[in-house]
Amino acid sequence: THLGEASAALLDCLNYQTTTITNFSGFDDCAIYVPQVSDDGHELDAALLKAYNSDDSLAKRAKERIIKKHDPDMCAKKIFEITERAYSEPKELKCFKNRILVDISAIFRTDPQTGISRVVWQELNALFQSTTLPVIPVYFDGHGYSSANEFMLKKLALPFSINDEKIIPQKGDIFYALDFSVMYGCEPEIPLLEARKNGFFDELKKAGGKVFVRVHDLLPLTHPEFFPYHAGELHLRWCELLKDIDATLLATSNRVESDLKTYGFNKTKTLRLASHFKEYKKANKTSEPTFICVGTIEERKGIKAICLAFERLALIGANAKIIIVGRMGRVDDDFRTFLEQGEHENIIYKGFCSDDELAELYATSHALIAASYDEGFGLPLIESGLPVIARDIEIFREVLGGRALYFKDNLELMNILINYKNISLLPPKNTRTYKDVAKELLELFGV
Repeated sequence: THLGEASAALLDCLNYQTTTITNFSGFDDCAIYVPQVSDDGHELDAALLKAYNSDDSLAKRAKERIIKKHDPDMCAKKIFEITERAYSEPKELKCFKNRILVDISAIFRTDPQTGISRVVWQELNALFQSTTLPVIPVYFDGHGYSSANEFMLKKLALPFSINDEKIIPQKGDIFYALDFSVMYGCEPEIPLLEARKNGFFDELKKAGGKVFVRVHDLLPLTHPEFFPYHAGELHLRWCELLKDIDATLLATSNRVESDLKTYGFNKTKTLRLASHFKEYKKANKTSEPTFICVGTIEERKGIKAICLAFERLALIGANAKIIIVGRMGRVDDDFRTFLEQGEHENIIYKGFCSDDELAELYATSHALIAASYDEGFGLPLIESGLPVIARDIEIFREVLGGRALYFKDNLELMNILINYKNISLLPPKNTRTYKDVAKELLELFGV
């Protein structure tokens, strides 16, 4: 093996009393040591001859070595003793670096099954892979924050148990609120606010820590007509809290950063979203024009307008269908019943889909339709890998540029759908990955 590596295979060979040739100098007494092998391999030839002619004494010493120094129970006991000694005699570690505390309180409590949920998991995973610093998922525990050890182990299906631990702010901590910051209908609805009342952010500030908050949108404030009044009220309180704890705000788009500045924030940066979906095989696509719409079913998403357009297509005998993906949100009962009963053959409602299911649907679709009246970004625009037909709004222009077909109203959408077979439309380019996002995050964190 290359010098500097450890080798479980070597220990297994020694354990089973197999005469072993190795370049690990620490096993000279129980294996045949060959420090290096030249191009003609004569050193290895000599070692093989020595192994062939040797008795079993070397192998017996190897077994004794394993029993004395590499017994798993003994190794575990030593680790336990070292850990306990370090815990009972704490010392200031001069070499200690930053911890990155990633707030995942919303998906910890209840997975909202939205695009933001995917953003949380993908950014978290990319951070794990992009730094050697401790990245600790945390959740609001009713007073401050605790590590989400058990939650993460369960999500990863690992057969271990590690108790959650109270997070005590320490020098160099970076607190990153990545998840939903306002949790409608939960108690509390603004965990950051309760943590602030209980002194968590005061302790973090005293320790020299930094606070970063991912802002996906300010839609309850910029478009209150699409939300309950309570939602706008909560977001106003949340905005005042962010100013109070001196957070750096990471907007998903230039549009969201502009909204933040309008509300009086100065410490802002744009950190665009990425996609973890790969390209799909075009061979799976059907001859029938198949479109897909992805998003929570609510008034703001404009899904009613899409359904009306496809009802009209069916009436005039046009051969096309729409697949609608997303959990049921705030929508009137009539439209909820319309989708769930599925009485129209060309309008198919799938509900919430896993990433794998969504990837298959993207693979069999010809184009994505995005009809939202406003968004903070519009993740399906870049993750679908499909040509896009989009409502002509500012944020879609920012994300897609000229690589989309835009419509202003349902008449324009109908005209595009009727003539789609005669339209040549390329998907938007997206080479941005979550590793790129993690790299930018670490630069913003200053680590």
